[in-house]
Amino acid sequence: MERADYTREGIDRWLAKLDDRVQSRLRRFRIEMEEEGLRSSTVRTWLSKARVFLGYLADRSKEPEDAGPSDIVAFVRMRLRICRRRRGSPPAYFVGWRCSYTGAIQRLLRNIQGQWPPTTAWTSRLERYRAHLLKRGLNKIYVRELYSHARQFLQYIDKRSLAIEDIQQPQVTRYFSFVARKNQRKPSWMAVHQRSVQDILRYVQGEWPPGSTPSPSLLQFKSYLQQQRFYSGRVTKHVTAVRQFLDYLREQDIVPEKAQLKDLHGFVELKQRQYRRRHGAPPNNMSEWRIRYTAAIRRFMRMIDPHWPPPKEPANENERFQTEVCERYIHWMDEVRGLSKATVVKYGDEARQFLNWLGNRTDAETLRYLNVADIDRYLASRMPGLRWATRASICACMRSFLRYLRAEAWIDRDLFRFVSGPPVYAFAEIPRAFTEEQIRRLLHTVRADRRPAGLRDYAILMLLATYGIRGGEVVHLRLEDIDWRENRIRVRQSKSGRESHLPLVTPVGNALLDYLRRGRPQSEAREVFLTVQAPYGPLASSGCLVAIIRDRLKQAGIAVEGRHGAHAFRFARAASLLRASVSLKQIGDLLGHQSARATGIYLRLAVDDLRAISLEVPGGQNHGPLA
Repeated sequence: MERADYTREGIDRWLAKLDDRVQSRLRRFRIEMEEEGLRSSTVRTWLSKARVFLGYLADRSKEPEDAGPSDIVAFVRMRLRICRRRRGSPPAYFVGWRCSYTGAIQRLLRNIQGQWPPTTAWTSRLERYRAHLLKRGLNKIYVRELYSHARQFLQYIDKRSLAIEDIQQPQVTRYFSFVARKNQRKPSWMAVHQRSVQDILRYVQGEWPPGSTPSPSLLQFKSYLQQQRFYSGRVTKHVTAVRQFLDYLREQDIVPEKAQLKDLHGFVELKQRQYRRRHGAPPNNMSEWRIRYTAAIRRFMRMIDPHWPPPKEPANENERFQTEVCERYIHWMDEVRGLSKATVVKYGDEARQFLNWLGNRTDAETLRYLNVADIDRYLASRMPGLRWATRASICACMRSFLRYLRAEAWIDRDLFRFVSGPPVYAFAEIPRAFTEEQIRRLLHTVRADRRPAGLRDYAILMLLATYGIRGGEVVHLRLEDIDWRENRIRVRQSKSGRESHLPLVTPVGNALLDYLRRGRPQSEAREVFLTVQAPYGPLASSGCLVAIIRDRLKQAGIAVEGRHGAHAFRFARAASLLRASVSLKQIGDLLGHQSARATGIYLRLAVDDLRAISLEVPGGQNHGPLA
């Protein structure tokens, strides 16, 4: 019982002061708690705490209508002294012990006074600050944390009759020293507290510290992120990282427009040294830690210059010559031969690697004396550890580059004739394909995912499984390619460049419609399938589908070996059509083949059908049919 904590004289004194008006207050308080549905044990406990507090006020001749926060603080201190005298030590869990009193008392005073805590200038400002935080879209838990720290700061300046509008940096510094001495908190708590105080000062005064108005480019970057529909937490992290980078550039006397890749590396190394000094060890995941800075800074620099980072300036005449040859080669492939963009990139990278291998011999005079032995040595150093198909691709790149060098008179011989890659035989490998059971399980699993990513992936997998089209054709599918009135879909074939029109079957149409209505983010891009994270835009290439299919296979618990991308659906669809006795011509039309020979590749998958029509070996005994 709370009465046991008092001396007998004290008990008699405050009991005598509990008049009928106090009893009626307690009665109304009990009725209010019961009407709110509180448990009877909670009602009894809080009623007991409220009775003790009312006795404390009566002992000091103070009415509950006039009680303020200071009375609650003084009452809790008095109860803490009593607890220490009785037990010899403070409560084991002080916060919970204190809340057992303050929760009941604040509810009692709210019942008596109508509003608690009493409205003051700083509490009304604090509520406006809270509304501001919620309007920014911050997490509710984070808002509650900022609110709590800001309240402590406002209480401090209110007791000292300081106005937050006029507070200066030295006063805030003294406050932080006072809090550190009083609370002796961990450094992490102090860091959050300082950030919270600076945030409310920035909200009230417009900028904090004074003279720290962000640069126009930083404000432009924040607006750019918001236009790209990054969520508010990511915007804050990106802006913070870029602000620190701009401060670093200012110390180095570098304007942002002239920043180079080496400046980014120098900044990250500086932040890494600071992290080691602060924590005594490097970050647990160095890659993710670096991305926190590099992703934001690269996005900022590309907002200023879409082609950032600028190409590295040649360090000497050899590098300048290599750059010139590669640029001319790329122009030749694009303008003269009309190769696709992907092929130009692949061939150009291989040419650049070959010129780097030549090293100091790369100039107009020595390149003229290039011979077969040089090419053999390069391929011997390049080929080990590579797959058979990759070796053949490198040889094709080298033949193209040597053909260019001869056409532009950089060399005097047709060296491309001496580059012969490893033999690649037709039908050398049995293509990999999903089974019908695997496709059913995969689609069933993905269909259960109703998130935007699940709706997108299900529509993609339905297109692959139903039509067997190529991954690039799915990635480049556009909104105008879907004819909802005629129930057909236009496919731009990635290899031949031709267009084919396929019937839009109901399951595929429903999957696409579901994604367009509920999963596809708003964007000016005309491609159907977009990324699920900001900045929202088209999928980069068909390689994105490989990661999507791999993750969905893992989610469905389907174990596969080797490469299983979009083409595994293509082969599976062809095999199912062959088993359904569909002609090769019709299969070729669906898959976008120009010749029956290309479609004939898929005959390798119909092993069971070939066994059914096999013949016995003439004159053979007990050998069975050929498979």
